[in-house]
Amino acid sequence: MTRARRLVAWLLVTVAVGALTLAAVAGWVRREFLDAGRVAAGVRAALDDPAVHDRLVAEITSRIAGRLPPEADAVRPLVTQAVDDLVATERFGDAFEAAVAALHADLLAADGDRQVRLDLTAVGPQVEAAVVSVDPRLAPFVDTSDLRAVELGDAGRELPDLAGARSRLDGLVVGGGAIAAMALALALIVAPSLPRLLIGVGLVGAISAIAVALLSVPIDAMAVSAIDDAEARALVEAFLDPSMDRLRTGATVVVATGAALAVAVALWARRPRAALMR
Repeated sequence: MTRARRLVAWLLVTVAVGALTLAAVAGWVRREFLDAGRVAAGVRAALDDPAVHDRLVAEITSRIAGRLPPEADAVRPLVTQAVDDLVATERFGDAFEAAVAALHADLLAADGDRQVRLDLTAVGPQVEAAVVSVDPRLAPFVDTSDLRAVELGDAGRELPDLAGARSRLDGLVVGGGAIAAMALALALIVAPSLPRLLIGVGLVGAISAIAVALLSVPIDAMAVSAIDDAEARALVEAFLDPSMDRLRTGATVVVATGAALAVAVALWARRPRAALMR
């Protein structure tokens, strides 16, 4: 009977830790991918990538230069250089981050698929000032309205319904937490020994965290390799790499905590027996 209770307790612990791991991963996905501020800050780091920087310069310049008169051909390289210098500024980075955050919020509020296009009209005055600094006579020809829909490579393709993804992730967090709580409660009732139950929680938790950390490596690699466009890949890498690092750091903490719990309880459980042997 005791052996059967022990097996049931271990099964319940495994279910509880598995459900808690699923809830934790779902919470991580929600926090990392569905938080506008975190996403915008992560994507902003991609501005340091030459491919993203050059693509933004080309996109902005093409929208401005297309409206310039033919006699302005001689200064077009200077206009490109002025825009290049502007994109490298901290002020442009702030505007770019705000545009990404606004786009993210718009995607979350949308009912269905949306195109990923950045509205950079907020930097319109800066772009206009940069062009006019090259030649004040160009001022009447500068129109920044085309900056309302800037695409970066295949990042302009449609994304799935993020609002629906958020609700499903919320369901996984709540459901996983509830299942874990019920399974642990039943395990406390069934387990013939509390120390062994705690050791089981620590060991299974550490094993689950190791599995999450190991699986994150190929998932990270596949997510990046699936993107052919250099600019879009740079955007994904700039955001995904620190997010995955935070996931692995969290998994490392769980492994250390679980192993420490198992060792501490095992040592504590052996103390009375050692005292009796003296």
